[in-house]
Amino acid sequence: MDVVGPLLSFAVLAAPYLAARAVWRIRMPLSVRLIVFLAPPAALVWWLATSGRGSLTDITSPGAALIVGVMLLGWVSGATRQFRQRLIARAGGETGS
Repeated sequence: MDVVGPLLSFAVLAAPYLAARAVWRIRMPLSVRLIVFLAPPAALVWWLATSGRGSLTDITSPGAALIVGVMLLGWVSGATRQFRQRLIARAGGETGS
């Protein structure tokens, strides 16, 4: 049974999520926090937009764009976790933790 594929798929989402959560625990001014929040997505989108064309390993292929999109989703989910929990608590719901 091949488990490498599903593990890699999970890692593509989990690694940015966990990295964003770890970075978010560090105390820093709001302006630095905003830059830290925007830098990885901006770098990934820039990389996707400026890479060359022509090979199967090209980042502009649909599969590679999907990988970058999943990584961005993981980063944004991890970085906004505390905000989402506070919003749920204000709305009167349970946070689950």
